[in-house]
Amino acid sequence: MALVAVEVNNGGFDQLFFNEGTRWNDILVSSAEAIEAYEIAEICKKEIEIYNEHSGQEDPIEELNECDEEFIIATTLIWP
Repeated sequence: MALVAVEVNNGGFDQLFFNEGTRWNDILVSSAEAIEAYEIAEICKKEIEIYNEHSGQEDPIEELNECDEEFIIATTLIWP
């Protein structure tokens, strides 16, 4: 989760998916749930869904930016 937080804090989920593709999708939500970070898990589910709807798009996915701030706020409660 910390690696994901670094990517998102640096350039949002758009950057995470651009740099890493779907490599983390399988463990992203389950990792958040494993540490009982359920709000983060829900944000990640939403981000993955948005990304999947726009897969193959080369331009930045604006909808991903909408949840970035939510994710950043939620993670700062865990990792100040």
